[in-house]
Amino acid sequence: QPKRFAKSPRTDSSGFFMRLMKPIPTTYEGVKFRSRLEARWAVSFDRLQVHWTYEPFEISNNNLSYVPDFELYNLFLCFYNHKALVEIKPLEPNAEYIEYLKNVKGIDGADIFVFYGEPNFGIKNAIRVFSSGPDKNRITLSEKGLIEVCPKCRWFKWVNANRDRSETNCECKIFFYKPESDIKRAYIETSQHRF
Repeated sequence: QPKRFAKSPRTDSSGFFMRLMKPIPTTYEGVKFRSRLEARWAVSFDRLQVHWTYEPFEISNNNLSYVPDFELYNLFLCFYNHKALVEIKPLEPNAEYIEYLKNVKGIDGADIFVFYGEPNFGIKNAIRVFSSGPDKNRITLSEKGLIEVCPKCRWFKWVNANRDRSETNCECKIFFYKPESDIKRAYIETSQHRF
């Protein structure tokens, strides 16, 4: 198992979680997660019919080594590189950690998302790290947002905090497929799940 970080930045400014709270390894669907929080997010993804792989690969970039917690992908759009890397954190990450993710961003063109706290939807608990600008002068940015669902097809997506832009294509772009995911039901079922 590769190291998660070549240099480990704190994930929150106080360092409280890193010092006092120890993650509880948890098994779900035959996968051993490093923490119960990660396993709970996996339950949530399953309830939303979002396809995921846990710790799919190691990213080595800019002399840093990083293993994302999840790779999320849309089964029907994966041929168009419709994937996202997701990091799960108990608290909102600090600026140092976001800068760290910006340095490893760019592998396969997939955005990196940080979801923090318990699985919940419609609140600002997601940060997106992405590249912007012309190819020659692309810069890596971060933007706070929230996890929502398309009102037409009930598909999971990330929306920026101003609610004026979504960066995850909906399933309703595929006319013949309508998933039955329900974000409220998924939240309730996730919170009731016992390991």
